[in-house]
Amino acid sequence: MIESRISPILQRLAEVVTQVHPALAKKLQPGLSAGEIDELLASARLQFTAELYTLFSWEDGVATTSGVTPETLQIFPMGIPFSLASAVGTYKTTSLKQHLFETNYFPLFYSGHGDMFLYDLDESSPTYSMISLYSPELLGKNTLETIYDTLASLLDTATTCYDKQIFRIDQDRLEFDSDGHYNVASELNPNSYYWQYM
Repeated sequence: MIESRISPILQRLAEVVTQVHPALAKKLQPGLSAGEIDELLASARLQFTAELYTLFSWEDGVATTSGVTPETLQIFPMGIPFSLASAVGTYKTTSLKQHLFETNYFPLFYSGHGDMFLYDLDESSPTYSMISLYSPELLGKNTLETIYDTLASLLDTATTCYDKQIFRIDQDRLEFDSDGHYNVASELNPNSYYWQYM
């Protein structure tokens, strides 16, 4: 695995998910090698940051089967990890073909209901390496809003919410206390629009 600042947070998240939601932990697909990641990125002419290499070398999305509800696959609210192949395919469709997003936004997580979390790859962008939310239903518009200051703060928000039992598993589904989630997320992501102004 390529080491980055998110490595210890991913390790902690893996421990928590294995403890509280072992059925989901078993569905996490093995991570990819750097060469496998490069091959998939080349098809879309993309370049990743070190932390994205770390993410996809840690795991490569969740194995899905027909009849499984999205809520049983979410690691955090609305957050199912894409496999890299699916993420690249979604990127090609939404950014390169449909022009739904600017080409610097790469999808990392999805809800199963049309929402996505995207990572800004453009080093010259004011939201570089931040996570933005695409959710027309929740936001009331088709544009993106920042929701996590960094990938590390997204993962830290999730692990903190599990530790505080704000996130819990009930009958194989993720349940959460909305107020508690807001309090943790707004504290750990002070520069993201969603928690500060929504």
